[in-house]
Amino acid sequence: MEHLRRQYHQILLICLGLGFALTALAFAMDFFGLQTAVSRAPYSALVALLLALICGAALACCSFGFALIEQGMAEQARSRADQQCRACIEELRPRNPWAAAVLQAEYRRIPRS
Repeated sequence: MEHLRRQYHQILLICLGLGFALTALAFAMDFFGLQTAVSRAPYSALVALLLALICGAALACCSFGFALIEQGMAEQARSRADQQCRACIEELRPRNPWAAAVLQAEYRRIPRS
């Protein structure tokens, strides 16, 4: 989960930097007298910053959502593998109890996270 939080913060920081760059660009265009649709709008720098922050938040939420979906799919695959491993041990137990016990012990040593 820490990885997801770090990724979320990185996207927000990138978009915040983009917002500040757009703000600086709008101020520079106003300072040098360049007229564009953005620089003619009232509070153009604040509008650019707000748009960048909104886009950044949307990107970060999408990234966070996709990471959660990916994590859920990995947990499902791990659960299926655990079920298959337990079924294999149970199938082996009547034919070779010693091998089943060894496999069971090894299965228990696998870290679950």
